[in-house]
Amino acid sequence: MDNNAENNNLDIVLDGGESPSGKKKNARKAKAPKKPMKRSTRRILIVLFVLLLAVFLFCGYQLYQIVETYYTSRKANNELASMVVSKTSEDSGTYSERTVAHTYVTQRPVMEGEEVSPEGRIVSPGEETVVRREHSPIDVDFDVLLGINTEVKGWLYSPDTVINYGIVQAGNNDYYLHRLVDKSYNPGGALFIDYRCAGDFSGRNTIIYGHHMGDGSMLASICDYQNQEYYDKHPVMYLNTPDGNYRLDIVCGFITYFDSRAYIYEFNSRTEFDEWFSLMHSYSDFQSDVTVGGDDRLVTLSTCTYEYDNARYVLMAKLVPID
Repeated sequence: MDNNAENNNLDIVLDGGESPSGKKKNARKAKAPKKPMKRSTRRILIVLFVLLLAVFLFCGYQLYQIVETYYTSRKANNELASMVVSKTSEDSGTYSERTVAHTYVTQRPVMEGEEVSPEGRIVSPGEETVVRREHSPIDVDFDVLLGINTEVKGWLYSPDTVINYGIVQAGNNDYYLHRLVDKSYNPGGALFIDYRCAGDFSGRNTIIYGHHMGDGSMLASICDYQNQEYYDKHPVMYLNTPDGNYRLDIVCGFITYFDSRAYIYEFNSRTEFDEWFSLMHSYSDFQSDVTVGGDDRLVTLSTCTYEYDNARYVLMAKLVPID
């Protein structure tokens, strides 16, 4: 045996064994005690927790405000509609009258059995017919409505949809962005006519704005006209005004910029109007058989859409006077 190895007295440690010197040694060193967290680290964690809690509470509050806006807006509009709008009976637009011949008493003598109309025309006997006179499916009490707000200009109704709202007009396009028909504050706003347009719908293109609400209310549903099937189910709306009622025959709808030519409301000539409408019609998402020309007047509904920044969806309809 090597004497040098013996003289070195190396302590060789084996699991559960002894060193040559006879002393037991642990195979693992004892763990060092944990150091206490520094005050600066603790403060950072507290600040982060407070910030996260604040963000959570802020987001919750924002969500609450959005839901409350939807609820209060829908509730107020429904209450107003129940106060001033009533459905007309199905047969209220039907009446009987005699068919009037285009022969006047000045043209020949009245024969036995014939009658003379108040206009002096000869009415042939036995030619009674049933004539259906079209009317709006709703009646609106404008006396009550104008008592609530003198800036009310009409009422828009689309059968089998949520659209059933009053229309107002202010001296600018900001006032009713966040006010209801009764002028109370609400981010849902109201449907309102562009302040530059005639409030009696006598202009060639009357523009009506309304929000695209996340719950589908206001004018959100007009974006559904991007599908032909939706148009086929909802080809008309109705506009009641203090001076008369109209059927709105929908002719085209498309996505456009907020400041595009779709928002032109005055035209210098019939030719200019026809050329403009022909261009608008070419953009349409759906096909319609409605024709527009001559002295026809349009209503354009406009709401936000989100295909790109500042995008709008516009829906154009021809005004057709009805009883």
